[in-house]
Amino acid sequence: MIHNKNCIITGGTSGFGSQLSRVFSKKYNLYILSRSEKKFLRLKKEINSKNKVIFLKNDLSDFSKIKKNLLKIKNVDLIIFNAGIIGNSNKHDLPSTYLVNYLSNFLIIKLLTNKILKNKKKVIIINISSKMHKLANLKNISFSKDKFSWIQYANSKLMMLLFMSKLKRKFKKKIAILNFDPGWMKTNFGNNQKGFIRKILNIFRKYFAKNNVFQEIQAKKLFNISQNEYRKFDKKFFDFYGIQKSSSKSKNLFLQKQLWDKSKIFFKLNSRI
Repeated sequence: MIHNKNCIITGGTSGFGSQLSRVFSKKYNLYILSRSEKKFLRLKKEINSKNKVIFLKNDLSDFSKIKKNLLKIKNVDLIIFNAGIIGNSNKHDLPSTYLVNYLSNFLIIKLLTNKILKNKKKVIIINISSKMHKLANLKNISFSKDKFSWIQYANSKLMMLLFMSKLKRKFKKKIAILNFDPGWMKTNFGNNQKGFIRKILNIFRKYFAKNNVFQEIQAKKLFNISQNEYRKFDKKFFDFYGIQKSSSKSKNLFLQKQLWDKSKIFFKLNSRI
């Protein structure tokens, strides 16, 4: 059966994102924002679905491309914020970690607001999160390069939890928020790092990372929750084993407001992006 529901997923061509794409394509037309067309074509061959699977080529630090790509989508029923990186790029004045892991997501919601409000049913927003947010050093919101790359990553994950809480209050009954921590994965995450950070990531990947079979199980579990149990998990932080405690900072209303205001200012100052 072909469905007319649409799902947008960032970074859906590799790692856990590819497992999410395979599973969610069973019910949704899939719009995948990703950099690699080669990975997309390989994934599309593996996806067994009669629904649309559409590639929207996008480096998520390229905000002008995000705007053009989202114009191609008429309506949205589910959004999966999956893409995540650690490290910086010389292309930008700001750390790529903040641009990709948080600010691109803020822009996506900003551009999709009217579509969310017009949807007669609740729009599900899945934030692929991480326990790393508990290590965030975020007394005041800043998108600067004055932190180590792993602290920037932790900060970006906390920013997303703050953003999701703010969104829930803003949209109220129009959305459901699922903050899911899939744990360590056997992916290429962090391969752009050098020295000590890369060694640590490789150790965790070798001894703690979950393989593709377990990732598929997690993706299916998350799909089931998004379809049948989202009310139970709405606004919660959870992993494969159930609801977990997030950092108390993620519920800080001052940080939520500060993040929201600074994000709006960022896009106002960079209106040509």
